[in-house]
Amino acid sequence: MKKVINHFMALFVGIVTFVLLMPLSAYADGRVISGPQEAYSSRAQECVFRLSTDYGWRAECDYSYIHVRTATGGSGETELRFTIDENTSPDSRMGWIVLYDNRYSYPIFTFEINQAGANSAPPAVGPYFTNEIAVLDDGYELVSWDTTSFTFKFMSNRNVTIKVDGNTVSPVKTRNNNGYTYTYTLDMGINDTANARNYTVDVIVDGTNVSGGNRHTYRIAQKPKERFFKDLKFVGGKISLRGGMSYDYVEAKYTTNDDFEAWLTWDSLPVDNMFPVRCISPVTKVNIGSQNYLNGVTGTFKVLCYDSLEPWNSYRMNIILHIRCKNSGITTGLRIY
Repeated sequence: MKKVINHFMALFVGIVTFVLLMPLSAYADGRVISGPQEAYSSRAQECVFRLSTDYGWRAECDYSYIHVRTATGGSGETELRFTIDENTSPDSRMGWIVLYDNRYSYPIFTFEINQAGANSAPPAVGPYFTNEIAVLDDGYELVSWDTTSFTFKFMSNRNVTIKVDGNTVSPVKTRNNNGYTYTYTLDMGINDTANARNYTVDVIVDGTNVSGGNRHTYRIAQKPKERFFKDLKFVGGKISLRGGMSYDYVEAKYTTNDDFEAWLTWDSLPVDNMFPVRCISPVTKVNIGSQNYLNGVTGTFKVLCYDSLEPWNSYRMNIILHIRCKNSGITTGLRIY
């Protein structure tokens, strides 16, 4: 009987040990592919951690300034997304996000979130880098044609090199309470051309194991001046109602800041036929010149009302002047008759 009792006791201990150890094996292979920085700046920001786990998970956070956007995830490689509110207090603050294994409700990861106080550098203890311009969190910003400059601002306790389109520039470097603040203003001027302007800004941080990364690329795109075409008016010309007149033309007035082309269409009805012929005139191209892309220009142009395929013994109707702008794609029309 004693041997039987000992046998059952050993079996019981084995079962308990197996059950206790299973949760540990469930997340033993879980790893953080990219996780938290040692510290975050005081501004509002969106963060993404990449994870690899054997089982699904759920995220919990009890801090009001940290908002979890992906509260659950599956097995394999997944993302934990969350946002941090701006810290308007001069004091730094700390919070935690805990990920639990869905199978055993066991904590897999605990992420510590350190955020700097207002107007201060992050409370980092190791190499760090932060971007202080929120609109650049996705690495791209589109600005209007009349935005003449764009200012970059970074914080780091390591030397930072900034290159614009491959050329090294000199940022303003000032000391803060935990390293340096780097500020650089990209001067673009107004874009009065017909095309967008694009700038690539590369940021290289010296050292290894830099929280926030060693290399970053930001792209700024500046729109061209908005194109317009307006005040199209018929101001003169000679249009015969009889078809086949090669000296007929239309003269019109316009105001625009875009190159354009113009042509006429009309229906020509032969006197001995009930079916009209569709006619198209030669295209007149008007180039206003890049010097007028900014403010625009007012002028006049002529379009011949002639189609070599038009029947001589016919009558014209539905005469329409068409406009198509080169850079904006604007199209418009004016009925002449």
